[in-house]
Amino acid sequence: EKENKLSSSIAELTTESSSLQNEVTFWKDTHSSQGYCNTTLIREDSRRLVLNALASTKNGFAGTQQLFSEGVDGQVRFVQEQLIPKVEKAMGEACEMALETYNEITSKALVLYNDHLAAAINEKIVPVLDEHVYPVWNQKAVPLIDQCTDHVSPIVK
Repeated sequence: EKENKLSSSIAELTTESSSLQNEVTFWKDTHSSQGYCNTTLIREDSRRLVLNALASTKNGFAGTQQLFSEGVDGQVRFVQEQLIPKVEKAMGEACEMALETYNEITSKALVLYNDHLAAAINEKIVPVLDEHVYPVWNQKAVPLIDQCTDHVSPIVK
């Protein structure tokens, strides 16, 4: 009977030992895979990540600074000698075309205005402006504008 009890105890201990061994293996695997089971691991990995990123950024900036200092002279020369003259020429041509278009449209609009609107505006609208709008404008708005322009930069005036 003692033998049976001992055999039973040995069997239980072997089963428990096997179970404990499986649990130890599980935790060893968990630790080696660096799963985030607490904030310490998160903090350590985050710190390492940030330090690596900073080192990489410093190296990148150093290389960029060297490239920039080597290439900036050539780029400035390119801008001054090639780009600015081309932009000035294109802007001059665009301004000339815009002025031509403006003059053409204005002359056509002026003909239409004189043919169809000028008489009615001079007869109906101008007297109302002269009698009701301009006096109020001159008495109320102009003094306010003059008063406010005292506080405005001379460049804006």
